[in-house]
Amino acid sequence: MMKNLSSKKQYGRIRIYIIYIMLMSIVLCMFIQPLVVNAYRPSVKRQIGDYIYRQYDLSFIQGYVGVDEDIEIPILKDGFITIESLGDNKYVKSITLNEKVWNVLSNALDGCKNLKNIFVDPDNEHLCSIDGVLFDKEGTTLLIYPPGRTQTEYHVPEGTFYVSSEAFRVERSFYDFRGYLKRIYLPESMKEFIAYELYALDTQRAVYVDSRNEKYMSIDGMLINKEIGELILYPGAKSKRFISPDEVKSIGEKVFYQKGIRYARFNDNLSKISAYAFWGCRLRKVDIPDNVSIIEADAFDDNKIRTLKLGDSVRIIDKSAFSRNRISKLNLGNSVEIIGSIAFEGNRITSLHLNDSLQWIDESAFADNRITRLKLNDSLEYIGGNAFSGNKIRGELIFPDSLEYIGKDAFTSEKISKVVISDGVFIEGNLFGSDEFKKAYDEHGAGTYMRTDEGEWVKQ
Repeated sequence: MMKNLSSKKQYGRIRIYIIYIMLMSIVLCMFIQPLVVNAYRPSVKRQIGDYIYRQYDLSFIQGYVGVDEDIEIPILKDGFITIESLGDNKYVKSITLNEKVWNVLSNALDGCKNLKNIFVDPDNEHLCSIDGVLFDKEGTTLLIYPPGRTQTEYHVPEGTFYVSSEAFRVERSFYDFRGYLKRIYLPESMKEFIAYELYALDTQRAVYVDSRNEKYMSIDGMLINKEIGELILYPGAKSKRFISPDEVKSIGEKVFYQKGIRYARFNDNLSKISAYAFWGCRLRKVDIPDNVSIIEADAFDDNKIRTLKLGDSVRIIDKSAFSRNRISKLNLGNSVEIIGSIAFEGNRITSLHLNDSLQWIDESAFADNRITRLKLNDSLEYIGGNAFSGNKIRGELIFPDSLEYIGKDAFTSEKISKVVISDGVFIEGNLFGSDEFKKAYDEHGAGTYMRTDEGEWVKQ
């Protein structure tokens, strides 16, 4: 007994020691990494002073390796200057762009974590600065918001028409969890706000819009295109429970991308769910309203969905729409016509009901599930390659008279023992683990085929 207790104590000490070493490694990385100044040096480069340029073209700046807090881009030759990157630099707090700088790439300043202001020479004909934020010369397009600002809110100035899709880029390392910007205010003048890159701004709580704006409105901090009723931005720091306002008729691309949403309730007016809308969330149950006709690519990919109910108007389920979930029972409803590639790949489907209107099942649509019995619907015309591969379908499989094409390895199970098939079906390659069925069908045509113990197929 004493020996056992001693062993347990020793094991406990080893565990504590391992945890200590891991924590010390993380702390060491935290203190050492910020001291490094990395200029993303290209394989062919030229350093002049503290700046890195292309070897044979001083018009392109590719890094800054100095330690000054306030820097001004130098002029070394005639012609315009493009800033491709300033590298990783913790020192720089303000940048002044000279009159020759005409282009700053959207990710050029990502590594300047403490950059708070971007100033521009008044003689610059291409760019300007408004309160330290980079705009085009006319001041109508917001280009780059300094990544090191600590303000919790930002009022986009009146007169701004457009916000670049990457204006509020956020790039943080695993040990740097700073995030300050929580509220953005859009002016009456705003015409186009592309929010694709704001899905990464996980500290954001709300976007507000001037009530006089003709295109956009804000409801509970959510940004909606009121012309078409499309939800285009859901702030990352809002609740993980989403209840759709009645004004929302469609959910835009990447609106909930990796935002950890656990619950979503849609209103009855919803008609479209766009690509990547809920990619990488934590939904467990999804109830698609009857008005939705299209579920676009990757819309619910990589969630934890166990229960899925499709409305009666869904016609198209696009590529990867519900792949990598935990769905076990699937009823496609009454109106689905097309199921895209990998649409339900990697689930746990054991029970599958195909509706009468289904015409097209694309490549790998139901691959790597747990289907053991399958009844194909009478209107089916196309079954793509690997459509049901990785399932252990057994027994009888009846192909409908409407079927025209079966892709390679659409069915890989060798447990299927009986197949009924009509004339005019083009078989692309192997089925049921070999090319034996294709050879038999090409020779004998329509009929009922039985599998022998040797793996051959014999027409009855």
